[in-house]
Amino acid sequence: MAPMSGSTDALAASAPAVTPPLQPGGRLGIAALVRFTRDPLRFITSMAQAKGDVVHYRLARRHVYLLKTPELVREVLVTRQHDFAKGEGLRWARRFLGDGLLTSEGELHTRQRRLAQPAFHRQRIASYGDAMVGRAAAARARWREGEPLALDQEMVRLTLSIAGKTLFDADTEALATEVGAALTAIMRLFPRFANPFGAVLNVLPLPSNRRYERGRR
Repeated sequence: MAPMSGSTDALAASAPAVTPPLQPGGRLGIAALVRFTRDPLRFITSMAQAKGDVVHYRLARRHVYLLKTPELVREVLVTRQHDFAKGEGLRWARRFLGDGLLTSEGELHTRQRRLAQPAFHRQRIASYGDAMVGRAAAARARWREGEPLALDQEMVRLTLSIAGKTLFDADTEALATEVGAALTAIMRLFPRFANPFGAVLNVLPLPSNRRYERGRR
């Protein structure tokens, strides 16, 4: 799913000539919103199984289009990127990421992309291979046959270790547990961006909001 939003005219230009039918989601999309909030991955997976290259569903007042082919995703993200704005999920992410490369728009995004581009040149990426292999091998060496693993935590640890070494030449693996716990607290609130009352919930003295603030700090 492209993490973008845009006018219906811009979307129609990228989508097939026939408008995709609206998928069932209860009256005004409320049932779909509840399903999405409870289990976003399962909900989006079920929508992706619908027929057609573009799947149209509703989350309360929001109409969402799920793009299922590389060609359509490229049309939105690359070919006609300036016709679309980043979606509400990424705008929500600005609360803890700020205006970084992932969340920024327009000229600011263009400047940031140009600054970061050398680090992602093909030759530079190839040079990261040894570090990636080494860190992955070290992770594998820690695992023992028959020992239960929290795979999500292991992947956070490995990813943070690789990113720290390749991009900053720093050993960040010792911070993995703390960072992983913080990200978990933050991402548990992510589905709230689709909630019509999300802005109100974000300022209430809820335990989830306190955990979010601790994670963000």
